[in-house]
Amino acid sequence: MSKLSKINPKKAVESIKNMGKKSDAQQDLSIEELHLLKLRDECYEMVNTSSFFSGAVAAVPIPGVDIATDVSILMNLIPKINKKFGLSAEQIEALDPQLKEMTLIAITKIGTALIGKLITREAVLKTVATTSSKVAASTGAKTG
Repeated sequence: MSKLSKINPKKAVESIKNMGKKSDAQQDLSIEELHLLKLRDECYEMVNTSSFFSGAVAAVPIPGVDIATDVSILMNLIPKINKKFGLSAEQIEALDPQLKEMTLIAITKIGTALIGKLITREAVLKTVATTSSKVAASTGAKTG
């Protein structure tokens, strides 16, 4: 049985809701749950730093540079987050490809609200290809 399966989800959700506050729920958390909260906070920091860098690159007025940078950031960031939470490649590959793609879309829409989701290189590249073709089509329609 993994450490993750021993965690009480209700307590973890309650502690996330009270993030930044010292509450009774946090005082009742097990060591594993506190460790997960610490990992979550570390991952938030990694994502925030990456988001800052991504935003700075997006300010450069060269088409496509921001997309290439975002893909590069995600390709480096996601494995680091997976490693922090002890997620193996086998666990990630067991996910449905559509779920992986939906997760990436959710991350790009919500930003730092979602951390450590299971995404593989294929899902990132597929979503970027889809998004790029939609942007190209809409740009062509506006200029044509």
